[in-house]
Amino acid sequence: VINRNERVRFLDDYSVYDVENFCERLIPEKAHVIAEYNSGPYNDDPAILVNDYHNGKVIYIGADLEKKALERIIFDLIPKAKYKVSAEVEISSRKKGNKKFTFIMNHSQNFEDVDGVYGKDLLTNENVTKKIYLEPFGVRIIEEINS
Repeated sequence: VINRNERVRFLDDYSVYDVENFCERLIPEKAHVIAEYNSGPYNDDPAILVNDYHNGKVIYIGADLEKKALERIIFDLIPKAKYKVSAEVEISSRKKGNKKFTFIMNHSQNFEDVDGVYGKDLLTNENVTKKIYLEPFGVRIIEEINS
């Protein structure tokens, strides 16, 4: 559904955030609901789900949320995250055999830094020890050590 002033309400403290562009109806099977739509055609339906997966968690966000809501998810719901980043940075990892590759993408027009990165940058061939700096819309691919 294209946004028509929908809002999302977190169930733990009932804080409410705006949906910016779109939202989708979620049907949880095993995941638990941490936020619901607070208005619109999906009122009281699940908006954000969390599910355990192997040794971690998967968070599925069914709406294009305002930046404050995304920062809350990143900083409150993922307190033990390995990396410290802003809401504008996307991090995903892949494993092949005993190697772990981490893709770090800056989706903003600003310089961003990422703390907690150790390994070899495959694009620059440099060793990374703790912090990297990303130019606007920059990308880094790290082969992690001790993965």
